[in-house]
Amino acid sequence: MEGLNVIFLLNAQPPVRLVLLRRAANKKFAPNMYTGIGGKMEPGETITGAVQRELKEETGLETPLHEFARVWVNDEKVLYYFWGIHRSSSLPLCTEGTLEWVDAHDVLEKDVIPTTRDLLIEWKARNFDTAHSFTIMLRRDDAHDIYSQVTHRDVREGLH
Repeated sequence: MEGLNVIFLLNAQPPVRLVLLRRAANKKFAPNMYTGIGGKMEPGETITGAVQRELKEETGLETPLHEFARVWVNDEKVLYYFWGIHRSSSLPLCTEGTLEWVDAHDVLEKDVIPTTRDLLIEWKARNFDTAHSFTIMLRRDDAHDIYSQVTHRDVREGLH
């Protein structure tokens, strides 16, 4: 099973603004699309270890991170979503693209990777609540094609 982590840095809780990563144009996967900071878990890594490593590698930042959601795709791939506070208005350089502060209510106006868009739709509907975790179970025609048709969507309370 493939595990990925995605980090949203927030200015406050609940956020007025959050940091999105615009992936570099030369990236093989989802060039110029928006997502959070993060990446793949390495063999033997814990979820927490992977998310802290990715944040440090990609931005140089170290901040407490908290899991608030998961998205499962066809029971083959799981994305772990985390949040952390970043109070500075300035953002570090990122090895994967450009970090941008985005108004929380305008986040869906960006060209967000579809799986993360599904997450953001649900999180926005919950007023960006970080205290009550949830899991989205998606069925797609192809778990590894980000544009594949979603055939089933189920939201569950808690992390599964």
